[in-house]
Amino acid sequence: INHHLYQNRAIYSPNIVFTNLDGTLVNKFDVITCAAPCYNRANFDNISYRTACEVLQNRMYFVKTIAEENHVNNLILGAWGAGAFGFRGKEVAKMWHQIWAESSSVENVCFAVIEHISTNNVDIFEAEFS
Repeated sequence: INHHLYQNRAIYSPNIVFTNLDGTLVNKFDVITCAAPCYNRANFDNISYRTACEVLQNRMYFVKTIAEENHVNNLILGAWGAGAFGFRGKEVAKMWHQIWAESSSVENVCFAVIEHISTNNVDIFEAEFS
């Protein structure tokens, strides 16, 4: 309906229990679930990369606002959209950097970026945030 860009919708789930494979408690965390826009699919609907990036950046601000409104102190994020959804890792890292360069009540932001066969997102994020 909206060309695979989705909408600014999210679920905030407080106190989710995380366990090891053997069932022992690791910790409780709050989880924000929110879909990034999918440029790979939007491209088929003639949505420009620039437009998709604008939607992605807006969605990033949306997630930041959710974290702030729920008094999150420590936030773990990924290379959101850089991979299967078709955004370039370098642009995703720059957008996140721009967003977190602005003041925030979130004290610590960590990027849990995994290496993938077709990307070098770990190196890209390390370079952007070093």
